[in-house]
Amino acid sequence: MFLPVGHDQSSVRRLPWVTFTLMGLCVVVFLLTLAPVQSSKERMARSLTEIAEYFFAHPNLELEPEIEEYLFGFVPEYQGQREAFKEVLKEGVTGFGLFDGEQEEQGPEETEAEQQAELDRLTAQFHKAIKSSPYFELGLVPADQHIYAYITHQFMHGGWMHLIGNLLFLYLAGPYLEDVWGRPLFAGFYLSAGVFAALVYVLKYPLMEGPMVGASGAIAGLMGAFLVRYGGTKIKFLFFFFMTPRFFDAPAWLMLPLWLLREVFYGQAVDFGGGQSSGVAHWAHVAGFVYGLVIAAGVKQLKFEEKYVDTALESQAIQHQNLDLEEALDARQRGQLEKAEEILLSQLKANPGDFDAAMAYWDVRRDIGAVAPAVPFVLRVFRDVLRKGQHDLVTPRWPEILEMAPPGSIDPSLAARVAETVGDELGEHTLQATVDAGAAGVTPETPVGVLARLTRVGAAVGACSARTLAEQALASMDLPNETRAEIEGLVAGPLASVGPASAPEEPSPVTATALETDESVEPTITMAPEDHQLEIMEAVPTAWEDGVLTLSIGGKSRPMALNQVQALAVAGIAQPGQAPFVIVDLMLDAPWSKRVKLRIIRLSSKAFDPSGLVEGPDPMSCFRQLLVEILEVSDAAPLPDPDAAVGNPFQRFAAISDYEQEVIGLTS
Repeated sequence: MFLPVGHDQSSVRRLPWVTFTLMGLCVVVFLLTLAPVQSSKERMARSLTEIAEYFFAHPNLELEPEIEEYLFGFVPEYQGQREAFKEVLKEGVTGFGLFDGEQEEQGPEETEAEQQAELDRLTAQFHKAIKSSPYFELGLVPADQHIYAYITHQFMHGGWMHLIGNLLFLYLAGPYLEDVWGRPLFAGFYLSAGVFAALVYVLKYPLMEGPMVGASGAIAGLMGAFLVRYGGTKIKFLFFFFMTPRFFDAPAWLMLPLWLLREVFYGQAVDFGGGQSSGVAHWAHVAGFVYGLVIAAGVKQLKFEEKYVDTALESQAIQHQNLDLEEALDARQRGQLEKAEEILLSQLKANPGDFDAAMAYWDVRRDIGAVAPAVPFVLRVFRDVLRKGQHDLVTPRWPEILEMAPPGSIDPSLAARVAETVGDELGEHTLQATVDAGAAGVTPETPVGVLARLTRVGAAVGACSARTLAEQALASMDLPNETRAEIEGLVAGPLASVGPASAPEEPSPVTATALETDESVEPTITMAPEDHQLEIMEAVPTAWEDGVLTLSIGGKSRPMALNQVQALAVAGIAQPGQAPFVIVDLMLDAPWSKRVKLRIIRLSSKAFDPSGLVEGPDPMSCFRQLLVEILEVSDAAPLPDPDAAVGNPFQRFAAISDYEQEVIGLTS
């Protein structure tokens, strides 16, 4: 016998209160009925003993079939053996004068009718003792149904092993279905599965006079639903090999159907034997399992989890976070800065991207007089909101961050992003401070592309650190030739003297090291609205490893440094009469810049198989995962928005020109 003892689904998002409540009710009901069940068994035993003594004294009387089975079940009916035994019993009583002394002491001899009446009275007393058992009062008796029994029988169990076995299966499946389906749906499903399983059993054996008890039908429903929802889960089983415990793992999609087939086999075996119950409601198990399959398939098809459960959990999380934030703000207002800091740190630990919590933490640390611990959180959320295009959240707070953040704590890439995206709103003085703060944070690991970007902005606004940034960029062997020529021009021109200078009329695009100008590869030049000129280079991704994207361009394989990518623009193209496809533009120049030429590395889903680059259940999932990872590594701005840039869903256009006009040409 294989006993399931665990599986690899090891975590849930919240405590499974419904599952624990169901388990608790089963235990409580079992304990409360333990004494009444034992008492009824004792009354039944005494009553049956009285019937046996009276019948053996009067074997000529008629027994009810059920009582006869109790008394003579040990004698087979084959070839009249049971009847022959009863005849021998009668002869023994009448021929040898058994019980004659007792009859003399009882007084006048009873008539046979009176004797039969007494036996019937004892039989009725036995039936009353049976019916007083909680199994009959709360269990489901097909021949004598009570509506409430369709529910109450699910919490009754026939012994400790029956109870423990059901609780084990409930514990292994219940919490995980409750977590993904939500408590109301799970509770309704569990009880309805038990009702459906019981109804099928009643229809199968309508004349059955014995009670059906136990949660097995409902738990079989959980097993069917678990198969649909967690079919790939590996279940750990325990078995004994020559009294030595052994374990093995097997997938749910294999073991659960095998269990169902076993129940079908035993159910048919019971029916073949004349429909006599084996003590296990096999067909109730089968019915519950099938019910679970159907309901789980419906839940999956209707996307119930995504539409209702996940949304509700997110809403609860946001509400909980808001309550925590309000508590922290109140504590700060009352001067309880340590308490406010503790609350906000806990919230940021759970959700580092919470903008409101990060800024509240900054305010608390500012009140304390040391903002350094808050800087990493603030920079993290600023990066996130800039990526989402929420520039209005950055503009009002950025000058204060620059003024109070410790020297060297501002990430150079973030400084470059802020200068390029919201520089027009910050003013020249703040832009100078932004470049200088980014320059102070430069390390040997800072990408050369970031140095070049800061140099451009610094040259435009006359930042003190611009010349140093230019020299650091020129010292790098990874600086592309075209960008090197541009920065050398800035050093010879605007940066030749100290003081503000005008930005170059048309700065060159930032290119990756591996994508230097190659005369063998001719970019495609197209014009988009707003006077943008698109310089597009077609490429095919051939490898993605350790954050490096290898591209095939003009037959040559080249690794691309993704930190040069300013924006990632993604669109679905559904042209009439053609198969739809997706294009991905790695934009080396942001479309909101003042440049005329925009350099783009264009990838097309028609040209490569994403499953060869990342792992996933299907090509589209692989494609979306690749986009997510490119965004994370490049820190590029997602276009047309964060969801569409990773295919949730892709924004669709009737033609590439429509996409270029709406997403690239008109973006500012």
